[in-house]
Amino acid sequence: MKPERIDRAIALTAACNTQVRTGDVQALESLRISTLPLSELVDHLLELIDAAVDTETGEVSPHAEDAISALNLALDTKAEAYGAVCARLGGEADALQLLAKSYGAKAARRTEQAKRLKQNLQIEFERCGKSKIKTPTCTVYLQASAPAVELTVLTDSEVPDEFCVIERRVSTSKIAAALKAGAKLAFAHLSQSTHLRFR
Repeated sequence: MKPERIDRAIALTAACNTQVRTGDVQALESLRISTLPLSELVDHLLELIDAAVDTETGEVSPHAEDAISALNLALDTKAEAYGAVCARLGGEADALQLLAKSYGAKAARRTEQAKRLKQNLQIEFERCGKSKIKTPTCTVYLQASAPAVELTVLTDSEVPDEFCVIERRVSTSKIAAALKAGAKLAFAHLSQSTHLRFR
């Protein structure tokens, strides 16, 4: 059934039967959406996902899955649409990561610029023998910093172990190699799973 015919069916059902159940109209709406061209269906799925995202936490509500399931898409249609949606989301994620990297670099430069300005101003304070200046908008003064450790050796290996923190980290690659070689380990075993791919 073409989308325009389904639209007319929804309107007629609502107009001619005042006792129509909400579920009937929702079913017709789901049918209309399921017959949309792929590009429009992808846009609709993305709208459902975006609408379910909490703007404060960024978490996606499980209601998004319920709303998508309610469309009752055929498996082949769902697979094709999901592939397009995942590709779109992946592309947007890549672009946002690049943008975040760019803004992170800008933030680092701004921080470094502010640090240099403060250092230069401190040099001026010390050269002029000033410890405090008060202006109509701010007060600038020298304050003793917390004691900081300065190493007098060239490499960390010259520092005794008692003054070092050694990180203990599980090596899954070593565990996998041992298991594949036939080792029996009480704390781990190899497992095989499947995952979905698009091409």
